[in-house]
Amino acid sequence: MTEKIFEVITEIYEAPGTDIGWNTAVESITKLVGGKAGVYMLVNSEDLHNEISANHGYHERDRIQYEGGTGAATDIRFQFIHNLIPGKVFREFEYVTDIEAYDRSQWIKYLETSYAIYWGLAALVSTHGLWNDFISIGRLKNLGPHTDSEKNSLQRLIPHISRAAELHKTLTCLQKRYGAILSVLDKLLIGVILLDRHSNVAASNLAAKHIASDT
Repeated sequence: MTEKIFEVITEIYEAPGTDIGWNTAVESITKLVGGKAGVYMLVNSEDLHNEISANHGYHERDRIQYEGGTGAATDIRFQFIHNLIPGKVFREFEYVTDIEAYDRSQWIKYLETSYAIYWGLAALVSTHGLWNDFISIGRLKNLGPHTDSEKNSLQRLIPHISRAAELHKTLTCLQKRYGAILSVLDKLLIGVILLDRHSNVAASNLAAKHIASDT
């Protein structure tokens, strides 16, 4: 299991900057903890738009419905989200204190009918003031609740998801700020690579990539 967790951590750190990367990471996380479907969202606190919206196992129409508000508005879990402690993983019934209301929830009924999903894990990933991000993993009803081992596996991943989210924010800021400049330098065949304080590549232009591949 430890080797598999390391593989998932690697995919998490490959996710920043690309939608495909985040979807791949969420798929790996979901499978690691015995889920059928999973979702990770990073919401900008200033304008409340989703800077990251990654999922595995859901139909595109349902993702659009949920993010459009009609699904989220009927998701009872948001009424209990204050019970979550940032950085800590919970089984859903560990923070949703009204199980009967949960069963009556329109969105929960829809998930059970459409995907046979009932049990779940959830976590607020970080406490960063500029954004709110969370992850939710749905599990088939006939499998019963997530085990302690599965819960602990997701708990081990939370710090890495939080760090990857920070890297994603850094990359997107660099792309917005320097993207035009880097594209101009491409035309002059000048390669530029920007590193973060850990000497990881934060941004680079095509010319730099061509030069690196040639050498």
